[in-house]
Amino acid sequence: MQFNPTDRILIIFSDTTIQGTTRIQKYGFLLHKQYGQELSTIAHGNKDLEFYSDWKPFRFGPFSMDLSRDLQACVSSDMVYKEMIEPAMNLHRYGLTITGRIRWRQLLGEFQPEITAIHEKIINLQKVRLNRLLQNIYYAYPEYAKRGTIKDKLG
Repeated sequence: MQFNPTDRILIIFSDTTIQGTTRIQKYGFLLHKQYGQELSTIAHGNKDLEFYSDWKPFRFGPFSMDLSRDLQACVSSDMVYKEMIEPAMNLHRYGLTITGRIRWRQLLGEFQPEITAIHEKIINLQKVRLNRLLQNIYYAYPEYAKRGTIKDKLG
């Protein structure tokens, strides 16, 4: 099976729903930092498919423009849905569409042990409140918090 760049987003979703692009970015960042070996196995050594490595400090911590582009491509190609849940905060919920789930299951079949480990990590991350997730990232990776606009509010 051919692994595509946008498959990286499907791995982040791991057949769950995620509230907000900030969470998507942070999940991608933590997967990059903590599951680099598994993600390299999935990419089969193809540097173009390596899991997001263009992380830069931004307003809410680490940010990847490549991840942002892939997310938009998945929404545009109907692999991921995006629905507004809080208009005043411009907060969206994202999840896999039927097409996205079919592709994710193909990936799971091809890379079962690696994707199962990543799926478990995503499930554990979803149990963490966003403020706590940001605190943990700012503490563990302070070089990505230097442009953070909310780090002082996190306690």
